[in-house]
Formats: sequence, C-alpha cells, structure tokens
Amino acid sequence: MRSSPLVRALGIVVLLGLVLAGGARAQPPRPAGASITAYSNPVWDLDLVDGSGRVGPYASLALDAAGRPHVAYYDVANADLRYAYRDGAVWHRETVDSAGDVGLYTSIELDWLGYPHISYHDETNGDLKYAYKDAAGWHTEMVVPDFHTGEYTSLELDASGFPHISYYESTRGVLRYVRHDATHWLSPEPVDDAATVGLYSSLQLDVYGDPHIAYYDAANGDLKYASADFSGWYVEVVDSAGDVGGFASLALDSHSYPHIAYYDFGNGDLKYAFRDIGGWHIWTLDPQGDAGSYCSLALDGQDHAHISYHNATDAALDYACIAGTSWHFQRLMRVTMGQAGEHTALALTASGLPRVVFHQRYLSDGYLLYVEASHGVFLPAVYRSAGR
Repeated sequence: MRSSPLVRALGIVVLLGLVLAGGARAQPPRPAGASITAYSNPVWDLDLVDGSGRVGPYASLALDAAGRPHVAYYDVANADLRYAYRDGAVWHRETVDSAGDVGLYTSIELDWLGYPHISYHDETNGDLKYAYKDAAGWHTEMVVPDFHTGEYTSLELDASGFPHISYYESTRGVLRYVRHDATHWLSPEPVDDAATVGLYSSLQLDVYGDPHIAYYDAANGDLKYASADFSGWYVEVVDSAGDVGGFASLALDSHSYPHIAYYDFGNGDLKYAFRDIGGWHIWTLDPQGDAGSYCSLALDGQDHAHISYHNATDAALDYACIAGTSWHFQRLMRVTMGQAGEHTALALTASGLPRVVFHQRYLSDGYLLYVEASHGVFLPAVYRSAGR
C-alpha cells in the first residue's frame, strides 16, 4: 500500500514543504511559520501537480480508463491555459493556449481514446474557446466571438465525441448552451434569459444526449436547474431559501435524476439537492463555520454522492460522502497560512475511489495539488455526521 509521510497518520504536521506520494521531492519555499496538516483514515496520498508558483485556479479534473488523472487549469503568472496528466508517478505539464489572457473557467473531458478536450474563457477578447488534442497535437478554436461571454464554462462530450458547452454570457447576463455537430459549432441556444443568471453553470448529458444544467441566479439568489428535450428548454427554481446556488456542481444518477452540490452564500453552508419521483429534496450538509464553497460533486456506481469542498474558516479541504443512512465528513488537508481546498474538482475511479485536485493559496503564490484515496475499500473517517 503506497503512502507518503505526509498522509500516513491523522494529524501529522509537515513544515516547510510537502512530502509527496512516492517519496520526497523538492518543493517551492513555504512561508516561515506555515504548516500543513494532512489527515488519513485509511490513507490519502498527496501529490504536487504544478508548483511553479501562481498556478492552479479554475482547475478541472478527468480520469482516463486506467484511472490516471488529467487536469486543466489556469496559469495566473503567465495568463495561459495549462494541462497536466500523470503517467505512473510523474506529472507531465503542457501549455495549451498562450494567446493573450486565456484559461479561466476551464472544464475538461476525455474522449474514448483518452484525448483531452477543454472549454475555457479568453479574458483578453471576452470569447468562449475550446481546445482539444489528437495525434497531431493541440488545436484551439473560438466558439463564440462575443465580447464578455464564455465565463463559467462546463463541457460534456456526447456518445459520438462531440462537445457540448454551457456558459455565462456576462454582456446580457444570461445562460447559454452551444454544441458541435459533425461539421461545425451550431448557434448558441438561450437557456435562461432572466437577468444575471447562469453563473457557476454545470452541465451533464443524460443517456439520450439531452442537456441538463445547474446554475446560480445571482439576481434572485436562487439555485436553478434547466433541462432540454426535443420540444425545448425547461427551467425551474430548486432552492430559493436565502442567497443560494453558488459553485453549483451537477451529476445525474443511473435514472437520470439530478443531484446538485452548492453553496449557501448567506449562511456559509454546504448544501445538497436531489430529485426523485417525489420531487426535490434539500439538505444542509455542513453548517459549521464558512464551509461549502468550491464544491465538486460525483456519484459512484451505487448513486452515492461524494463531495469535495473548501472550508474557509479552517483554511481546509474537506470531503463528504453518504454511507448507509448518514453523511460522513473527512478533513483531507489544512494549512496554517493561506488557504487550502479552493477550486476543487472531484472524480471517482471505476471502483468509486475519490480523486481531488485543488488549489493551495498563500498571498500571491498558488500551487496545484492532487490527493487520492489509495485504499481498496474506502470508508471515510467520521469527525461529524449528519443523518438524512
């Protein structure tokens, strides 16, 4: 069983640098007095994706058929779109697009051959862009050339490998959806034209290839959900209790019912909503301190929810999953200076083991980190529990 000194035991403190999975490696200098607490029960392995400094916001994660991680993210220092993947114990990093200030609001998916596809925002020109890799290398395209568009992108590939993207158009303050067919990008579709809607869009395709989107209505402080079929788009309010819906993360279960993790801005809480034959059900999962921003949701093969999220009060990366009749919560990493757990992205292996990529920030510096559960059977420690 692979384990690094950083994550062998609950509560260990490592000073002046990370000790990574697979052995010690050189790290960027850590500010004097800073420490990291990583927690393990059973075992989480921590790895550095990119430590070049001022990197890691807008991280997005996908796993290939062998369970290897692929990450898209923003290089703040150089204003570039970056891509990294791990082959064995080694991370490989590439600059995908460096034309202007590009790479914000990334979303990554892999095609059936394992090639990456990324949607992202071009801040210089205000455009929605799309990049993909094949045997010839990287290709980039401008999808929607409309100034102040393409924020909060979310990408999905359909069964034929064609990309679908939801995004926020800030000029008009509306939610849009666009897709590619066999030859070209089709005209963007208006999903919700109410004022200031579509932030934190999260897109999923069901078994029929129909789109479903969870998103934040900033004008009303609501979590909203939209879905489409052959007759058009249907929009509904999921939660309107206060100012809710930030960092919306959507997954569809085996019956195509939606599940959404999101943040309550007013109370600083992690919330979770799901729909079944009885309608929508809404739970407050973590009401302690300011917890729940940058949440990312995935469902395992039994439709059980797993959520990674940021705890701003404790400068920590936290993780929640449902087991039996209770939600179980685990702290994965905490720092004493700066913040850990921002811009999290969660994915599960075929056997349901969680992998999380996240941003660690201290002042103007930032690093991109990756943590994975390496146990054959994952049973998270419970430091608090909330029943259904």
